[in-house]
Amino acid sequence: MDTSDAAVAGAQDVLAGFAAQVAAQPSAVALDGGPSRRMTYGELYGASEALGRRILKAGVVPGQIVGLLFDSGLDFTVAALAALRAGAAFLPLDRRQPAERLAAVLAEAAAEVVICDPGNGASVPDGCRILRNDDGVTEPDAAEVPLPEPDGAALAYVFYTSGSTGRPKGVAVGRAELAAFARAFADRLPLRGDDVVLQIAALGFDVVIEEIFPALIAGATIAFAHENGPLAPHELTRLMEQRGVTSVELTTTYWHEWVRQLYEDGRRPPAALRRVLVGSDRLDRGLIGRWLHWGVPLIHVYGTTETVVTNTMHVVGGEAVSDPDRPVPVGTPLAHSAVHVLGSDLLPLGFGETGEIAVSGALARGYLDAPELTRDRFVEIRTGPEGAGTRVYRTGDRGRLLPGGVLEFLGREDAQIKIHGYRLELGEVEAVLERLPWVERAVVVKAAGAEVPRLLGYVKRAGAPDARALTARESGQLADHCRGALPPHAVPAEFFACGTFPVTVNGKVDRVLLAETDADRAAVSVSASPPDGPLLDPVCADVVRAWQDVLGRTGLDPGRGFIAQGGSSLAAMRVIAKLRARFGVAVPLTRLLRARSAGELARFIETEQAAGTGGPTKELTEHRG
Repeated sequence: MDTSDAAVAGAQDVLAGFAAQVAAQPSAVALDGGPSRRMTYGELYGASEALGRRILKAGVVPGQIVGLLFDSGLDFTVAALAALRAGAAFLPLDRRQPAERLAAVLAEAAAEVVICDPGNGASVPDGCRILRNDDGVTEPDAAEVPLPEPDGAALAYVFYTSGSTGRPKGVAVGRAELAAFARAFADRLPLRGDDVVLQIAALGFDVVIEEIFPALIAGATIAFAHENGPLAPHELTRLMEQRGVTSVELTTTYWHEWVRQLYEDGRRPPAALRRVLVGSDRLDRGLIGRWLHWGVPLIHVYGTTETVVTNTMHVVGGEAVSDPDRPVPVGTPLAHSAVHVLGSDLLPLGFGETGEIAVSGALARGYLDAPELTRDRFVEIRTGPEGAGTRVYRTGDRGRLLPGGVLEFLGREDAQIKIHGYRLELGEVEAVLERLPWVERAVVVKAAGAEVPRLLGYVKRAGAPDARALTARESGQLADHCRGALPPHAVPAEFFACGTFPVTVNGKVDRVLLAETDADRAAVSVSASPPDGPLLDPVCADVVRAWQDVLGRTGLDPGRGFIAQGGSSLAAMRVIAKLRARFGVAVPLTRLLRARSAGELARFIETEQAAGTGGPTKELTEHRG
């Protein structure tokens, strides 16, 4: 048994670790959702116990999976603990997902009960029973329902990730593996009782596991960022200062935007901050240099859902700036993991040799209802001539091990990408597009060199080769079809028609060429040009111009919202920075995302200016006479 296997075998269940903190400091703040929404460790213990009994009373039996559908991270945390206390496993759901997708994952997971807050009941598919986690709900009969003892061999949670066949994959993780990860992560940082950990990840993203369970077994406080919607960088800074946040993990793209905003504003990271973790994409070396000047540790992390969130860590130093030809390492394994680099024969390679990254130790059990895929990705390898078989997960990532066991991540071996922090199988998006009867073939790529990450969708019409530009109606149908079947981050920003797809010398579709193709040469984008009409007022015109600058496109319709025209949360942050520079008004991210037109956003800016929140500070474009 290697050290990572021993860490799994000897891990204390997360409920036991949580209970130890309840006994040690019952009045310490466990969850901080703002001044009016705080729970102590004692209160969290009581609330999760009461909801756990209600789960059992609703007919859930230990070992079953229950869905969790929440907007509030605080309520999600209570429900996740309650599910574990009932002996059940939890399945995080996202109401932004299409109804068809929600119904499919609940059916595959055989989750008959969904726990939700009052506002999300309408999003629960037919056929599921709803258990609302209303504040103050009491069921006297439930108090008599006994809670089972924790079982390390039981299932803890299921997360659904992108699947190359067009069907999402349910990754099932056991309680022993969760416990080993939580302890290894808390010890490695280390987390202490005076830490304040920011919960900022989307609740359907597995990083939420990292934000919640290590903190609870360490006696730390969890502060919740999204109780009122997503945050722009300037809003994040303010919230971290208000809550005294000491630890946060951000996607690399968000961290890039945050550092740029701090630098442009002449500010530093919040004083209480002890560390920032970043992962999911390549780091900008120029921004690393700025960050290191501020003296706050920057930790580069690597992991996958199948290997229980985070497997390696590396504290970024000055060498990341001084040696620009080398990738920034993702570090050495945590105690619950071991990392291997394999050749095509699945045998371990030596230091410095490039191959496929594989991880052993605390691993998922596999994929729900997908035994062939599980056998393909979870395999046994031999780690030496006489070594016993070791179960590993083949990540599909390329990398190499340096002396000392430090891992470098070098990219993907297949068509999986990272976008806005999520791993996405491009084949899933292509399969959805090909369900349309008039689409014979679809190819989806991540645009090369784009300031804001975005997807491009290329389609070949059924029948004879037809390279006519897509009509606005066809483009709209493609976009609407994707929105009805895929999560928001998986919907292409633009669509193009191809009579034939370019191919490489090996006869495969040349995705690199498609990713680098000038969008204007191929077709009409999803967003039609605005109709002829009166000239826009100056504020509205500047809003549209900011949208177009960020998205790198012209002809956006001022009568439609930013998201409806291919925008994303990350792109919206860039727009906010431009509008703030132009008008001196800090537009909340949720306001921009929900605005139904450029005019609506322009009226908000004018209202804020009239209220005295600030005026123009610099021109967005050249002065118009």
